[in-house]
Amino acid sequence: MNSIRRILYIGLCEILTLTLIPSCMVVRKEYHRPQFAENTLDSLYRKQNQGSDTTSIAALPWRMLFKDAQLQLLIEKGMENNNDLKVAEARIKSAKAAFSQSKKALLPSLTYILSASREKISDSENGSSTITNSFSALGEASWEADIWGKLSSTKKADYYLLKKSEGYKKEVQTEVVASIAEYYYTLMAYDKQLDITNRTIINREQDVKMTKALFEFSTGTSSDVSQSIANLHSAKLTKVSLEQSIEEAENALCTVLGIPAKKIHRNNFSNDLEIPSIQIGLPIQLLANRPDVEEAENNLRYYTEMVNVARAYFYPSLSISGDIGWESSKLKKLIDPASFVWSLLGSLTQPIFQQGENKQRLEEAKANVDEYTATFKQTLLDAAQEVNDNMIQYKKGKELESERMIQIQNLEKAVDDTKFIMGKSSSVNYVDVLTAEKSLLNAELSAIDDKLQQTNAIIGVYRSLGGGWK
Repeated sequence: MNSIRRILYIGLCEILTLTLIPSCMVVRKEYHRPQFAENTLDSLYRKQNQGSDTTSIAALPWRMLFKDAQLQLLIEKGMENNNDLKVAEARIKSAKAAFSQSKKALLPSLTYILSASREKISDSENGSSTITNSFSALGEASWEADIWGKLSSTKKADYYLLKKSEGYKKEVQTEVVASIAEYYYTLMAYDKQLDITNRTIINREQDVKMTKALFEFSTGTSSDVSQSIANLHSAKLTKVSLEQSIEEAENALCTVLGIPAKKIHRNNFSNDLEIPSIQIGLPIQLLANRPDVEEAENNLRYYTEMVNVARAYFYPSLSISGDIGWESSKLKKLIDPASFVWSLLGSLTQPIFQQGENKQRLEEAKANVDEYTATFKQTLLDAAQEVNDNMIQYKKGKELESERMIQIQNLEKAVDDTKFIMGKSSSVNYVDVLTAEKSLLNAELSAIDDKLQQTNAIIGVYRSLGGGWK
């Protein structure tokens, strides 16, 4: 047994020598984030959006931003039932399994074999035959030395696939939270517009009665009656359109929630988002906050490691295998010191001609790096565009709201003044009143749209900065 240990010790020293000396030769290259055009990262936001404040609305947990209790219940339900999120979670499980296996690839494999055989050999010359038995109980082990980093690069690549799948789940969660909030506030806005339209219908029904009465007393015209009836049905058409929009929005929201279509309970539009100020932080925070940007970079990291893997195929691989156990022709003497056997084999395999497979693998990996470098840069630019678009939508929404209030005040005054003048002078007829009322309704409905634009812009900024997954 001492001689066996000595042989194993010498073999192990030789293996370590073969392993450590070549490993000093650098084959693997580390990932470095690609360089952008001059000042690209610093100037991703338009000048009017830039600031030195590092605080970002994206850092707010969604419960801190969306304080409506009914909306919070819907978001919780969406987190629980949304099928896209379930797909994302399944991808994470798959990626975790791949990463776990790639870590174990650095370890030796170990198996044991129990075998028994009986063989009859005939001698045709003398007509005799011999029966031989063979029994064995062996443990076999094999190990590939990771000299050139092929296995460790594969492990890192699988790690970035795992991070990519986690980033995808964050991206889906951001989208789920933002979509539920958008549909919710859109429904609240539709409710408000429907309420205004219903009140307008009541008023226009009174207008029809009034114009008919005036016509009967010869102080009005048939044109006034026709115009008032047309205005009434115009409001009813708006009501039908709004009712359709409400049901379609509820259907879409239920799809995001992962439930069958039904009526969604909600609060009044007066309980809208109230954000004292929107802080977008610094452009570089998009790299940490935006799940799709993180996902795109992890894609790039993955293919960078796959280049290292492909490059390692050009170099020799060292494999070590051995077995140890017992072999005997008699079962009762199998576990016996005299039946003990062992073997140790080291092999160095150098690829020479692989029909261009190794070169193709390397060129393909490099092409993937080029593709995903461009994809990563474009994803970051797209993210910045979304921030800029939502910021301008929010700012212009506030300007529209301010101007719309002035418009509504003057239209309300115009309706009142027209009715007053009509009672005092024949120079104004009821059509002028109906026209003023129609303009007022359109302005009131547009005012709700202006407020919804601001609300959706806040949600959009939150989404575009990568909020909602924390």
